[in-house]
This record gives sequence, structure tokens and C-alpha cells, in this order.
Amino acid sequence: MLHPVAARKDHKRSLDDDKTKIEFWLQHFSGRDISKITAEEVHEAVNGMNNRKHLQVWESKRDAAMRKGKPVPEYKPRQVSQATKAQHLSFIRSLLRAAANDWGWIKQLQLSKPASRSVRGYGG
Repeated sequence: MLHPVAARKDHKRSLDDDKTKIEFWLQHFSGRDISKITAEEVHEAVNGMNNRKHLQVWESKRDAAMRKGKPVPEYKPRQVSQATKAQHLSFIRSLLRAAANDWGWIKQLQLSKPASRSVRGYGG
């Protein structure tokens, strides 16, 4: 059995993760009619995701370098992992399904998975 404190921490982590995902999607689609959001726009948003933790670490290094009068290191954005992209896609799919099936905000849900960029079985 899971300890009650551990269960609360897991629940809080899950809520924090959901809040982060909601913030991400609001940055892209806030104020938009939900029925007008296309699968292409969703995939474009996810494919453009940069690692925010990497940016935070760089900002700390930048601030420290500026305080010490040293040269500021160049910032090079880093993409998020495929797992993070998949989690964000799964989250928006569940929201859009609820909007269509539970809340009636969308007449017909048209979500498609992006075409794979790799061609399997091709040897070279």
C-alpha cells in the first residue's frame, strides 16, 4: 500500500505536470475557438518545443558570469525529448476528446497522428 504522504506527493506532481501542459497549450491557443484548432497546428506547436529547464540553467550561468564580469556563454536552445512531446500530445488529445464527447464543444473530433518521418525496411 502506498504511504499517504507519498500518494499526496505523486498527486501534486501530477497536478504540477498538468498545469505545465495547460500553460504550454494556452501559449499557443489562448483565445482561439477550440473547434478551429487543427491537428497540423497541434503538431507544429509540439515540434517547436524547447527544453525550459535547459534555458533556466543557462540563465543562471549567464547571471553568474555577468556578476563576475566574465563573458556570457552563448545560449543554444535544446529540443525536448520525444517522451515529453508524446505526453503533451496525449494531454491535448484527452482535452479535445472531452470537449467533443463530454462537453459538446466540438461536433466532430478529427485528430490524426503525424506521418512517420522514417521509412522502415529501407536499407540505404
